[in-house]
Amino acid sequence: MYEHKTVTILRYTPPILSFRCDSDEDAGGVHPFGNTLFVNFETGTGRILKLSDLVKEDALPKLTSLAEAQFRRDRGLSSSDSVSEQGYNFPGGHFRLNDNFGAGEKELLFVFNTYEIAAGAAGPTEIAIPYQVIRNLLKPDLHLERR
Repeated sequence: MYEHKTVTILRYTPPILSFRCDSDEDAGGVHPFGNTLFVNFETGTGRILKLSDLVKEDALPKLTSLAEAQFRRDRGLSSSDSVSEQGYNFPGGHFRLNDNFGAGEKELLFVFNTYEIAAGAAGPTEIAIPYQVIRNLLKPDLHLERR
């Protein structure tokens, strides 16, 4: 039996401080279990950030579309494959982003934890979207890309 917890700094470049918190444990059951969550702060105020603080007001549907395309590429799914028929359990049977995101130095990272959208054997699902791809979707005063 064990329990490991780690916190790493994903980003420490203003305007965002982003932490990745990973937890792995085995309590002697059939399967060990892990969980990842992110905490993102505005460096100037310490305020916890939501995804809506990073993307323009009307940009969430486009961000979701880009994330879904990356998700499908990573899993070898065509745009016509049903995510439900492929074993993924998104609400309503359609891809949706969750609010578990981290703002890295070069990319926005989403993690769906084990059992969140698929059977436990599938493990966690990570989707990384480079800032250069979503530059026009981000609020203009953020300047998240490192040059």
